Amino acid sequence: MNQLLAIIGTPKAGTTSLAHWLGNRPEFVLGVEKEPRFFTEFAKTKWSGPGGDAFADTLISDEQAYRANFPHLKDDQWAIDASTDYLWHEPACELLKQYGQKARVKLICLVRDPVDRAISEYNHTLREGWEPLSFADALAAEGDRMADHYHPLFYHRRRSEVAGDLARFHAAFGGDLLVLSYDQLSNPQAILDQVSGFLGLPSRPVGDATARNPSLLPRNSFVAALKSNKQLHRLVKRVLPQGLKDRLRQATHVDAREVETIPPADIAAFRTSMAAEIQHCQEAAYIPTEGWMAP
Repeated sequence: MNQLLAIIGTPKAGTTSLAHWLGNRPEFVLGVEKEPRFFTEFAKTKWSGPGGDAFADTLISDEQAYRANFPHLKDDQWAIDASTDYLWHEPACELLKQYGQKARVKLICLVRDPVDRAISEYNHTLREGWEPLSFADALAAEGDRMADHYHPLFYHRRRSEVAGDLARFHAAFGGDLLVLSYDQLSNPQAILDQVSGFLGLPSRPVGDATARNPSLLPRNSFVAALKSNKQLHRLVKRVLPQGLKDRLRQATHVDAREVETIPPADIAAFRTSMAAEIQHCQEAAYIPTEGWMAP
């Protein structure tokens, strides 16, 4: 592996779409496991909570296995590692920096309004049938859940606090870090042209610009019950072609933005609690915050 493009964050900010769009280009190879989290110490942790075992199964801690995650990678291609936990997990910055002695390493981070990001992540836990708590109660339980090693999909506040994390990466990588806005994904060609310039690659037509990993919720309790059936879920994932899976998902789910899963008062309270974080991001010249709502 000569060239590594790490999309280090943030979760629920369009990283899956960006990785997919780049992966359609001949200069890139997507990992079989999108988020191998190789540059973390996660493999040392016994993960708990809903989905903890499945999360642990995605982790790659051996370098040979990590290289094998990018089959048919050529010397002049970029391997795409879209592990969004790199941003908040403190050891990741130094581990990626050390890997830069072996390969050319460039980083991209997508950022999103921290409140909108946390809401999307909370809705994801609802979609999986993992979260029995309200948004406010989930935030209150976050510290205990982190101590109990719930996996990071439950770290709504922590993974929305990006100012300090980005300062650490910016100090370590300087011009090898590109920070982009979630809102830029509405113009796929423009954002891909910016990434191309960052990597010294020619501009190409975007091709398939379908958004990936949209925020959806089960249309009713029956769909939610079917989704929680792991054997059925694995069968559908293995047997059905991608196009049919996409149509089935659209028919059985609704856009989470059209469903009120959190009382507006709780959203307002969370936004107020994030005021200092939002201000710190707005003060950092390298973090695009246009469109973020003020408390």
